[in-house]
Parts: sequence; C-alpha cells; structure tokens
Amino acid sequence: MRTKPQDSKKKILDFYENLFNDLWEKFLPTLGITSIEAITKCAQGISSKKYKILDNLIYLNDKCSFKKIRKNLNEIDIDILEAALTNFIEEFINIIVLLTGEIIVKKT
Repeated sequence: MRTKPQDSKKKILDFYENLFNDLWEKFLPTLGITSIEAITKCAQGISSKKYKILDNLIYLNDKCSFKKIRKNLNEIDIDILEAALTNFIEEFINIIVLLTGEIIVKKT
C-alpha cells in the first residue's frame, strides 16, 4: 500500500515535533524555561529567514507548538517541510553548543 503525501507530511512533522520536545525536556532542567524559550525563539528567528513556515511556531504552556504548521500541512511542500524542521533543530542545537561550549551536549 502506497503512503499518501499528506500521511508522509504528518509523519515528518510528528517525528520532528517529538524530537524537539525530547530535546526541550532534556535541556530544560539544566538551562531553565527562560533560557530554553530564548534559545528556541533565536533558532526560530534564524531558520524562519529561509523557511517562512517556521513563523508558525507558537508558544503555549511553556512549550513550543507545531500546531499551526500542522494546520497548514496541505499548503507545504514535503521537501520544504523536512528541510525547515531539520534546519530549526540544527540551529537550536548549534545555539546551545555556542552558549555552553559543548559541555551540555556532550553530557546528554
């Protein structure tokens, strides 16, 4: 059975949302909510210059939500979706590495 493009987009979004939430939870005890939110917003700002879909990230209950991206999946090219989310995660990790000198990333 062949997977529908919409199903593939949902799987990609689910994967990256779960990955990001895992990273968020992993770094939260060490960095705190204020720092994690600032790092996330910085990563979003950097990534959204190239990938406008990342303007749709929202913050609810001390979490980053992909809800608005999910709502607009029909309008998003699958390759753009994957590239944007990959870039966002990479920027998030890069900022943490820059701020901590790789101490936290190597530790976890």
